[in-house]
Order: sequence, then C-alpha cells, then structure tokens
Amino acid sequence: MEEDKWKLRDNTWINIETGTRFDLNGYDKYGYDSSGLDRDGYNRHGFSYRISNFGIHRITGTERDEKGFDIKGYDEDGYDREGYDKNGYNREGYDKEGYDKRSFDKDGINKYTGTKYNRVGRDKERFDQRGFDERGKHRDTGTKFDPDGYDYLGYGKTLFLKKGTYSINATKKFVEYTATFGVGGNRTVKLTKGESSKVYGSLSLDNTASVPAGNYMKFIPAETGTYTITMDSSDQEYTSINVYTMDDLITTAFSKSNQIYNSTTNSLVYEKNITMNVALTAGRAYYIQNYCNSDDRTASLTISKEDTAE
Repeated sequence: MEEDKWKLRDNTWINIETGTRFDLNGYDKYGYDSSGLDRDGYNRHGFSYRISNFGIHRITGTERDEKGFDIKGYDEDGYDREGYDKNGYNREGYDKEGYDKRSFDKDGINKYTGTKYNRVGRDKERFDQRGFDERGKHRDTGTKFDPDGYDYLGYGKTLFLKKGTYSINATKKFVEYTATFGVGGNRTVKLTKGESSKVYGSLSLDNTASVPAGNYMKFIPAETGTYTITMDSSDQEYTSINVYTMDDLITTAFSKSNQIYNSTTNSLVYEKNITMNVALTAGRAYYIQNYCNSDDRTASLTISKEDTAE
C-alpha cells in the first residue's frame, strides 16, 4: 500500500524507499515535487505553471481561486492570504509587529522613540508638538497660525517688509507691542497689550494691493481711536509715512514726511523722526507705507495707542 511507503519523522513525512521527502518519482507524500508542483503542473493552491495555461486555477478556470487569490497569493486589493500587502502592511496600514509605515502603532506610539513623536518631532498625524503639520498648517485652526496667532516658527501673524528692519513697540502710557521685521516673507503679527489677552490689532505685509512705492504694511486696528505712528530713520534723506485706506489705494488718507523748509537758510532739511497721530476705525484695513528714496534704508516704525481701561 502507498501509505506503507511513508513514515512520519520529526513532523516530516519520509519515503521509506528513498529515505527522503520524495519518492522514487520525485514527489512527496502529497504529490508535489521539489518545485511545489504536482504531476499536472499545478501548485499547492491549484494554479497551473504550464505554459499553455499559466496562472489559471484548476477549479475556477480563472486567474483567481475560490477565495479570490491569484497565483502570487494576492487578492484584487493586493493583500495576501494572511491579510498583508506586498510591503507587509494589512488593510489598516499596520505590519505584523503592529506599526504603520511611519513606525507608529494604533495608540500613536512611535516604535523607535517610545513616545507620541518620531525622531523628527512629529506625531502619527504628522503634527509637531505645537500642532503644526509639515506644511505649517495648525491642527486646531486649519490655518498657518495657532489659536494664539503664532505660526510654526513661533512668529506672530506677519513679520516681514521689503526694506530695512522695523519694530513695533511703545513706552510708558502706551500699549507695548514688540516684534522684529526683516527682509523676506509675508506674515502677520497680532498686537497684544503686554501679557494680557487684549488685542489691539494685527499688522501684516500685503503684497496684493497696488499701493505706490511698495513698502507698506496692512494694519487692522481692533479698537477705534487715535494711533501714533512714528518712524525713526537711520539717516537723513527724504522719507515719508503714508496711510492708505482699503477702499481707495490711490488717495492718501494720512501722510507726513520728514522734509521741512528752513526759512533761515532758505533750504530743505530732513528730520530723523516722523510722528503723526491718526484716527483709525476698528476692523478697517489701512496700508501704512514707509516711503524712502533708496532700497537699503533701515528705519524703526512704531505703532502705538494710548492705553484704555480693561
């Protein structure tokens, strides 16, 4: 009898005549050769390896077996019989160790750091510890600024002008605003009184408006009232501060220059500082322009407002 020719040894069927896993014809106890094919050229899952009908299943007559797998062992969605794709991830996106492609488990713990953040400081959803994604968008606000008005670099909602270095500050009886403006970028700073949460406005560079001279910021005051705008020039040549309204980007709403006529010498002189008080309406956009004749000017632009009761 055929059964008498096989003996189980260490969980492996051995042929008595050959002393190996295969009989005299080269087939194991189950009828498959060393290549895993039976006498008709089908593998253990019933797929043909013959040239004439390669990849066709013995029972279904198609390229897939009764359970929907092909000759390589993948279903139509690309998952094998154990439920993993060619890269080793299941339908939920986890490998056999329970980690996704970015090495996070289902609880959001990273495989290598043992925390909710990977080696570059991002969590499972690609947010950093301050809640910003790789494009700088915040998790809670859906914008490039967090609920406190700061971007992923920690800057407030705008920080840059075309020329020079600008600051927003005030002293004594004025609300204190502090920020530094340098070349490059387009951001906005929220003007807040000291350490309190009372906001007096936002200041930003706006490159979309057709304002003459091109050195301007968009200021939106949170309160209606009188604001003091001061410019401290680094040198003494013609400079002016111009304030335009959002409704009319041609007509200057407020303007003042450092040019003064000296009647004694019958000549023009230029002051280092320009200060003007302007009445602004809350919520309205104003374009503050620091106009000068050269591109390498450095000036300090201060916007301040008298303190009001909390």
